[in-house]
Amino acid sequence: MDTSSNNKHIKHASVFTILVLILFTLIAVGSYGPIKEKSYTGDDYKSYMRTNAFANYLAQYTRYLMDEETRFADFNNVKSIKYHILDMENGTFTSNIPDVTQQSLQGEKGKSVQHIVVTFDEVGNPNVQGSTEINTSTFYFNLERSSDESDLSHHKITYLIYPGFEDFNDVFTTEMKLHNIFTYHWKILLGITLVSISLLIIAAIAVPYSYQRKVSLHRIYNSIFIEFKLLFFLFFAGVLFFLAVIYGDGFLFGYSNHQDVLDALYKPNYTFYLIGIPVTFIIVLQTYLGIVYLKYVSQLGIYKGFILNSLFLKVMVKAYNKLRGFVNNIFALDITNDYHKTLLRALIINVVILWVISFSGFIGYILAIVYTVYLFNYLTKFFDNLKEIHLASEEIARGNFEITLNEKEAGLFEPISKNLNNIKEGFQVAVNEELKSEKMKTDLITNVSHDLKTPLTSIITYVDLLKKETSEELRLEYIDVIDKKSNRLKTLIEDLFEASRASSGNIELNFEQIDAVALLRQTMGEFEDKINESNLQFKISLPEDKVHCNLDGKKTYRVFENILSNILKYSLDNSRVYVDVEDSNGMVSFTFKNISSYEMNFDPGEMTERFNRGDKSRNTEGSGLGLAIAKDLVELQKGSLSISIDGDLFKLIISFPK
Repeated sequence: MDTSSNNKHIKHASVFTILVLILFTLIAVGSYGPIKEKSYTGDDYKSYMRTNAFANYLAQYTRYLMDEETRFADFNNVKSIKYHILDMENGTFTSNIPDVTQQSLQGEKGKSVQHIVVTFDEVGNPNVQGSTEINTSTFYFNLERSSDESDLSHHKITYLIYPGFEDFNDVFTTEMKLHNIFTYHWKILLGITLVSISLLIIAAIAVPYSYQRKVSLHRIYNSIFIEFKLLFFLFFAGVLFFLAVIYGDGFLFGYSNHQDVLDALYKPNYTFYLIGIPVTFIIVLQTYLGIVYLKYVSQLGIYKGFILNSLFLKVMVKAYNKLRGFVNNIFALDITNDYHKTLLRALIINVVILWVISFSGFIGYILAIVYTVYLFNYLTKFFDNLKEIHLASEEIARGNFEITLNEKEAGLFEPISKNLNNIKEGFQVAVNEELKSEKMKTDLITNVSHDLKTPLTSIITYVDLLKKETSEELRLEYIDVIDKKSNRLKTLIEDLFEASRASSGNIELNFEQIDAVALLRQTMGEFEDKINESNLQFKISLPEDKVHCNLDGKKTYRVFENILSNILKYSLDNSRVYVDVEDSNGMVSFTFKNISSYEMNFDPGEMTERFNRGDKSRNTEGSGLGLAIAKDLVELQKGSLSISIDGDLFKLIISFPK
């Protein structure tokens, strides 16, 4: 796959994700206004006038109008409610209604949407009437509470509310907006929030994580330490709290110092969108990335996805491991060595812990519980390990060696666990060696019987023919065949004895400093006739300088002889044979490479086993002992022989120390 194209796709995926979240934010924020307008079509001021808050403020406003020394400064700029105060004793009146007269007051009532008339009798008792119902008990209570020695008797106050009441900015309209926001509008905001977050969570979960983990935005966020995620969240929450304190000051107490924010919440405007869109986008982004991170943790697991993603927890894990290692070292007992000092140290520490607990007062009770829990866990683990070792020993006693004990978790029983594991492994090796030995014995008998029987049968047959034949020419021919088969039988027996001595190490070696390269040249010189008779082309690369090694010349010659014989027997006609010698790092290596004429569908290690031949049908001459003898002779001289197969390419390397 094209890497640049893949990276471009990943970048586009990040941009696409952000654009989708922005669109989601715009839909969520933009839906508030239409939903509010559709859900609450009635006049907000009507429901507000039936509240205790309105009755309370109206009582205070009445006291404010009747008392020039009132301290209710909040009513200085009231314009949303018009009033007409009539002194029924002398017929005078005061009003904030322009050009009003006693006669035109009735017409003003017709223009208003709501009117309230409060009439005080001769002793100052109020009577409330009008086109709207207010909470009269609250009105009377707060009027009496705020009353002083001022006389309210024989007065009639008419309050008029005109259309466009909510367009004013005074204590009554502010309280009305707050009332409706906290009574109705918050339900819309909460509903939009819950629906939006639910849809966002469903979408984040529905998208396959196999796609999400490729998006660079997700990878960057997932790689950020949890502490930094938490710091950003706290910072954002702090900013929101700060804004709430600054702009929402007084909301809960029925007033607002920031009318523009109140108006934005009551009736969405540019301020609402200017603040709401960025804040909502950050919340949406945090929520979405948080869900993706939880999926990341579920994929990697708690340890890799959460603990290793936290600076604090990583430090705690390291500290715990070090403390655990320290405690384990203190209480570690090696039962194979002298453990009395370790026991004494553990007992002293135990005494110190008990002293600390006994002199710690109330904290000592807590320490005692913690120490008891630790001892319980320690002893539980101790007996679990003991039980596991007991069960393992029972299995071994039954002859089942397929057991594996966790040595690192065995604690005090680590040496025993290690020994039981070694018994299992040693027994398995012994079984494998025994099976291999039995197989070799069987193969040896089979192959020896075959290879001895073939020439022996020929000898017996031609001896019988020789007895009956009268022709001198045929008799000489039979004698020649008998001679060849006898030599073949002799060579086979000699190879068999030499292989036996070489494998057992019961062979005398005469080490001396010889030129190994010259010895190879000499061997190949003696094979020159056979090489020329073959259809093989030898490519030889030998160093010009002498390479001296401490070897047995005769045995090394036999090694080269067996290898060259093997090459001439089993190489493909008209192919090349490569012979290379390399002198480096205190070692001299002889490499032989040829193309096999037979399919080599077997393990290279089998080639150095006795009676193993490249010609499985055993139609060619050879004992199958050549490479086995060569390997044993090389190893007896502290060298190594290795074989590798690549298709039809056969490669043999001999290395000797210089």
